[in-house]
Amino acid sequence: MSSLVGLHYATVLPLAAYLLLAVVILLLAMGRDGAARKTFTASLLMIVLGWIPYIAAFLLLDYSLDEVAKNASDELSPYLRIGAAWSGGGGSLYLFSAFLSLAILLQMLLNKGLNRRAMAVFTLLVLTSMTSATLMGAFGTGPGERGGLGINPVLKNYWVVPHPTTTFLGYSFILVGSVALVLGYYRTGLPIQLLGLAFLTFGLVFGGMWSYETFGWGGYWAWDPVETSQLAVWLATVASIHMIGPLRSLNRGFAAYAASSVFLALYVTRSGVSPLHSFAAESFSAVLLLSASLVMLALSMLLFSEGVGETLEKWKSRLQDARWPPRIAEMNLSNILLTVGSVSIALSALIVYSSLLTPSVLKLVGLDTQPPSFEQGVRFYNRLLIPLALVSLYAVAGYYVSVRAGAKAAYSLFATLTVVLAIMGLATVKNTIIISPLSDTTTNLASATLLAAGSISGSVLLAMSLWMLYGMVKGKVAKSVHTLRIVLEKLVHATMIMILVSVAMSGSYAYNQGYSEEVLVPLGGEVSVMGVTISYEGYDYELHQGTVDLKNNLDPSSAILITAREALNMMDEDLSSTIREYRLASAESQSDRTLQTLLKASASNSEYRGVFTSTRGVADAAVVDVRTGENISNIQTAGETVLQLEDPTLEVTIDPKLDPETGRIEGGALSVVFYPERLVVYGIGSPVSLDPYSYLYVRFREPVEINLDDITVNMEEVVVYSTGGSSIEGVVSGQSVLFEGVAIRVVSGELSFGSMNIELPYQLDRGEFFYFMVYKGQAEVLDDILSSSISDLLESGIAGLAAGEDMDDFNVPRRAPAGVSLRLFMEVNGEPVEADLRFEANGEAIGIHGLVIDTIILRRGLTNVYITVQAPLVSGHFGEYHELMVYYLNEAMNTLRPEEYLALASVMAAGYNIASIVSSPSKERAALEVERATIDLYLLSEKLDEKRSSAAEGIVVSVKIVPGVPLLWLTGVLAGVLLLAMASIHFYLGFRQGRLIDT
Repeated sequence: MSSLVGLHYATVLPLAAYLLLAVVILLLAMGRDGAARKTFTASLLMIVLGWIPYIAAFLLLDYSLDEVAKNASDELSPYLRIGAAWSGGGGSLYLFSAFLSLAILLQMLLNKGLNRRAMAVFTLLVLTSMTSATLMGAFGTGPGERGGLGINPVLKNYWVVPHPTTTFLGYSFILVGSVALVLGYYRTGLPIQLLGLAFLTFGLVFGGMWSYETFGWGGYWAWDPVETSQLAVWLATVASIHMIGPLRSLNRGFAAYAASSVFLALYVTRSGVSPLHSFAAESFSAVLLLSASLVMLALSMLLFSEGVGETLEKWKSRLQDARWPPRIAEMNLSNILLTVGSVSIALSALIVYSSLLTPSVLKLVGLDTQPPSFEQGVRFYNRLLIPLALVSLYAVAGYYVSVRAGAKAAYSLFATLTVVLAIMGLATVKNTIIISPLSDTTTNLASATLLAAGSISGSVLLAMSLWMLYGMVKGKVAKSVHTLRIVLEKLVHATMIMILVSVAMSGSYAYNQGYSEEVLVPLGGEVSVMGVTISYEGYDYELHQGTVDLKNNLDPSSAILITAREALNMMDEDLSSTIREYRLASAESQSDRTLQTLLKASASNSEYRGVFTSTRGVADAAVVDVRTGENISNIQTAGETVLQLEDPTLEVTIDPKLDPETGRIEGGALSVVFYPERLVVYGIGSPVSLDPYSYLYVRFREPVEINLDDITVNMEEVVVYSTGGSSIEGVVSGQSVLFEGVAIRVVSGELSFGSMNIELPYQLDRGEFFYFMVYKGQAEVLDDILSSSISDLLESGIAGLAAGEDMDDFNVPRRAPAGVSLRLFMEVNGEPVEADLRFEANGEAIGIHGLVIDTIILRRGLTNVYITVQAPLVSGHFGEYHELMVYYLNEAMNTLRPEEYLALASVMAAGYNIASIVSSPSKERAALEVERATIDLYLLSEKLDEKRSSAAEGIVVSVKIVPGVPLLWLTGVLAGVLLLAMASIHFYLGFRQGRLIDT
């Protein structure tokens, strides 16, 4: 049963919860706090429990729910069907709403309820997230008889569960914990915030792993806006947690700022600004999220100003203290270092946050701006954040040393760090130490200093933590929760520092493609590159078992569908008529003596040996500009003009006649061109210079003729032009000028062959033009089309049938094959491995591309050998295509009706050329490009032979060595685990000591 009283079963609980949230607001306004609290709890439970039927809809493939239809398909495993539930914009926001509800329930449990103000604020937060989810289509329904479009190809990966869930858990718990701190729930807000930070740390690490394994460029971070937005939340939360000691009065302001960063991250993910995370586009739902972020930012600024005022008042009272020197907020060395470290983290957070917020707001008002990303992001963020990271390293290590061993020990640490950094810096500038050979001095300097400072600081904190643990075991340090919290705190900071160290080790190598070496591995062959031996043993293409419904799930207003259909209409109007007219001309040529004569002339022996001289004639001559048609100079002729050709080659050429508006071929003109080894023009005694933009025009007042054995050409007008694309200078000798490297075109005259005399140029209609082009071997594309089954289909009007009368009739298939896989059997250093490349039709159809390549990652201690396996390529007449798409269309040809197949091929061609479509100067030009690609794909797929495919020749792999990545993953996961432990301790303390706010 897909409905209950007209409602989809997956939407009943969310809708009921939504209505209850509105009731909560009403009850709070009426002062009925008790009833509001119960209603609010019930609504939160409904949102959380609503995920059970929502997930069930995906597991059961209930396509009557829009999100299922757009993100799932019958080929997905149960695991991927669950991941598909949050792969769309609406489902992911519903997941966030559920986790947000869960975090609020935990906050209520810890605090034994909420006061009226807190309940109102949290109700508004849940309403905002649920409204965004609803507007993004989380609960939309449609016809149940449709099929599914399938999951985003990049998301068809085991990381689709751990990365989004940990990220959204992090966002929701950080938001609730931060808002709780703003509301004054200090003891219960902090552990929830810490728990969120732990989840988000896992989310960042898992996202980096996903990128590293999937995209095939060897990197795990590219300052992609979505990645950066996650880091913005992480940094804002860390800054909020560190607003303690002298900066405690700023805690609430930074907590609100952390909450603002969560909504900003949710907006950036759904704003369409990310080239890697192209899962959503700008919508009102996204604008609502940005508005929530701006509201929280305004609150943050208000609270921050109050906190600054409170701090200044405290300092002012300390300065008025009678004692000297005055104690300003207990500013000993440890507090100074705590302040410096906290401020450096806060500045880092503000830099990243503002780099996202500013373009987001500007985009909202109509200005097309983008956050810094990729190369621009590397230059922008690294220059600003690396110095702040170094300051943080000094501060955090110095703080713990000063607390444990006193100021003198901290000063000794600073001196050691400074000396080591000075030595490392000097050695780097002198090129004695080179961390990254392909990077500039600035990057190497940054990497070297981070490595040195991080290694020393991290080692110090790790040693202090282990010594403290040893003391607890030996009974020298009190075994208490407080002591364990301090140990965990130091270990967390140590692992964070080691993350910086591993980034300094790996970052340049991971990001820079210059470290990759690309090689071709032939089938049955072996190559060695970068100390790695790779052999290619075999391959196997496999069609995916399931299907996808493109007809009912693609956006009819998308550029891909519109252009694909226009390409088919263009094909029907142009190419179909071309085939019909060609075949008519071919049939008529058998009885047309003129055409038969021209065919014989064009096919006759065109190379002549000897010197051939024309008859004499009075002529006028001039050098003409090709571009304007105007005379550059008039040439004075003396007496009669004679053309003398040495060892000429004669060619019957065909020039197309184009429609000036559409560029469509309307017919053509047949002309004669001579290519002599040397040309002497008698009757011209002055120098003649020709360049690629000029020609010599000669007009005889009476026709002259030249005889070449079996062909006679009468010439009235001729042009002489350079054939080499360079300037030539005629050599004057008396009353003649000699040219080399020129051609002579008969502009006006007559060709005599046998008993036929044919006027030049001879005008050809459209069919005759194409017939001659194919006959002369100058229309390879048309020749291939005529030899293919597509010619009969086009002549019968199948392209028009595929396009349909309108978009509703566009014959995009309802049950298209889902995709294909190419499994490559290889050996790396003697160990058998498999690479699995995939092509997913839905990815190409929605414009994010369906090809997913594979990587092979080998670990050597703290270094990775990173091998990317590329898709084999095939060349068509108009472009190059990966063979997986060609194989896919070859298989689809056997299962779909011709009109469905042609529509599918045009959609695949449009998706493949989406970048050109978007940047095309006109819709007609874009449609022409897609028409050509469609023809290419049809011809290539029709003649594909799996045994003689490109994969049978060899595969291209790129190899690079990336140091430090295993350490990055290890320390990243360890940091998340330690943060979970810290959050657990804070939860324990919260339960033991109770809440800290009056309700």
